[in-house]
Amino acid sequence: MVDNNGTISVYERYNGSDLLLYQRFVPHLNIIERVNYPIWATIGLPGGLFSIYLWSSRPMRRGGSAAAAIYQACVGVVDVSFFIVYLFWYLHVAWMIPVLDNPGVCEIFPLFNYAIQYLSPMLTVVFTVERVLHDTTNKKQNTLQHLITNGPTLPNMEQLTQMQTLRATSMHQGDTYNRNVRSSTITLLCTSSYVVVAHLSVAIGVLIHNLLPAGNEYLTDEQIEQDPQWRTFFIFITVRTLIDSFSMTHYAVKFPIYLATSRQFRHEFSQLFGFTDCGGCIKCEKKQHLLTGDLIRQSSSASGVNPSVCQLRPTKHSTHLLMTEERDAAHLVGLPKEARRKQVYRAKDTLAPVQPRRRPSPGLTRSVIGVNGTRVPVTAKAYPGKNG
Repeated sequence: MVDNNGTISVYERYNGSDLLLYQRFVPHLNIIERVNYPIWATIGLPGGLFSIYLWSSRPMRRGGSAAAAIYQACVGVVDVSFFIVYLFWYLHVAWMIPVLDNPGVCEIFPLFNYAIQYLSPMLTVVFTVERVLHDTTNKKQNTLQHLITNGPTLPNMEQLTQMQTLRATSMHQGDTYNRNVRSSTITLLCTSSYVVVAHLSVAIGVLIHNLLPAGNEYLTDEQIEQDPQWRTFFIFITVRTLIDSFSMTHYAVKFPIYLATSRQFRHEFSQLFGFTDCGGCIKCEKKQHLLTGDLIRQSSSASGVNPSVCQLRPTKHSTHLLMTEERDAAHLVGLPKEARRKQVYRAKDTLAPVQPRRRPSPGLTRSVIGVNGTRVPVTAKAYPGKNG
């Protein structure tokens, strides 16, 4: 039974446990602790697993910055590990389950808990420094090479004007790789900024907690409830608990940030469920393929080309090729016959996946596709000077 004698310290009355002290005077903190972890774990655990899988995939590494993709995958591993380790602390603090009171666990748990919490900002700092050094090195190399190769022509104002014109023109060109790199840079900037804000808020809360003293510890419970200094201290403890809850969000909101800032990440995520991201709206890939096939067959019939040549096989990473064929097929409707034929032949020279060609067995009649789209048998020609 708790002794309410005023000559005994309040910490001694509650066995030196802050949890018992806050449960007595600030009971709503327990509600915040119980609700906080399940909400963010529900978002962060599946989001972290999806982030690890997508950022470590080949399309994400080749579509933009490979270093950024590896960094985001490592951050996803840290986020998932945090929610797994923090589960023991959640059960111990929020539900008073003695999962950390066993011998060995009490000594090992702080090592993993603090290591994971400090690993996330450490990765952010290391990758930020690496990006800064990489950009600085590239700028120095480009400047030195430009001075060596183009130094004698620098005073020529006409060439400078032409270089500015070409640069302004190239900025408006749709380079897919550069867009993906810029998108990954924006994603990194958003995630890093959020991590910095979250950890900075915790640091400020800890600093104020160390500077703000508690009330007289030799008061009774009734006197502590009426003491202004203790009431101010408990209000700050409530604010700090909310700050700690906010700091936990950076382990969970990275996945929504990826979806909001990276178009390639949205595309790869939609591919996992058989959907395709088409200009902000998501359509079923199967329906998109059927519509694309109809347009291609109509345009192929109008141009006199065999439809089987223009069909694409629906694969996981070829939806953007189907969208390209649909756009090209729509542009062929109002063109003359000769122009349509040239457009179709030009499309065949691209790297779009087509059905593999199989060499016929010996003895079978060989045929080729003619200009009008029909198969024409190949006839043997007699060459002069070769008999038999």
